[in-house]
Amino acid sequence: MNKSVARQDTMMMFFLILMILLVLVVGFLFHLSHGVIIALVTLLALLLAAVALWNKANKDADGSEWWQDDESDGWRGYF
Repeated sequence: MNKSVARQDTMMMFFLILMILLVLVVGFLFHLSHGVIIALVTLLALLLAAVALWNKANKDADGSEWWQDDESDGWRGYF
């Protein structure tokens, strides 16, 4: 994976963690409904998990993977 892409993914995960903390702090400071806080934190946690899983799955990608062929016919030589 390109280092700038890896850095962007890491920054996205850091940003999502900060957003979860911000939702918790603001929710408790302004006495928001627990349902709203739980829904927002759950949504952000699922998004964080998806970004982390995508980052882990593409950690060793170098751009020469089989699904990145230049021909659009779809034939890859197997049945």
